[in-house]
Amino acid sequence: MLRRIITKKIFRLTGKNFNFPREIRLTSIVPNEIEITLGRLETKFVKVQIQKKGTPAPGYEINSEFFFPREVLVTGPVNIFKEADTISTNVVNIDSITSEQNRTFPWVVDIENAITIKKNDKYISVPVKCEEKINVWFHVNEQKGTKTFDNVKVNIFHPVNYHFKVTLKEEFISLSLKGSKLSLDKLNAKDIMAYIDVSSLSPPGPYNQPVICNIPKGLELEGNPPESHVDIVETIVKKK
Repeated sequence: MLRRIITKKIFRLTGKNFNFPREIRLTSIVPNEIEITLGRLETKFVKVQIQKKGTPAPGYEINSEFFFPREVLVTGPVNIFKEADTISTNVVNIDSITSEQNRTFPWVVDIENAITIKKNDKYISVPVKCEEKINVWFHVNEQKGTKTFDNVKVNIFHPVNYHFKVTLKEEFISLSLKGSKLSLDKLNAKDIMAYIDVSSLSPPGPYNQPVICNIPKGLELEGNPPESHVDIVETIVKKK
């Protein structure tokens, strides 16, 4: 940590310090001296805070962020370091970013040349000096969600020469899927293939069978797999 003390200075005011039009004549200056006290400067390490604006593209979110260095060397009035222990970067615009950002180089961001503090319910910006730059990485993922699909039709699969009559108690079911919010928003009940394979079943019924669901890659069922009651009876062939 470096410290430098700058002493008080008195400046004498004369007509040379003012720029009036020719038709105006300066007759007196009261007071004709001003005293300026420059506070002690201090150089120390301060924690970095990343400033962001905007939001990722629809369906995406920032999962984590990393930046380096975490602390930078800042020179400023000693009093400012008593009231603030962080300094902000310039604003990083994250508007509309997607997971493509994960495969690119980091943002190289400058440090603001001021530290803002709150004093007497007012925000005051105090000039400081910092020449370091910050490397910033954002890890962006697709948002995850859950969606319920009602009235999903249950189909019956069996061989062509299957000679039994099959009836379902629940011809339509509700499914809850979880996964990528983008994929869920594009999906509707008609896109889901749900079926029961009765190839190995024979009378008498009924049976309580799991419903097999073909859902898009990246999505999975939420909760227990659905079931449906199946009744199987022999087909009565009328004699001629």
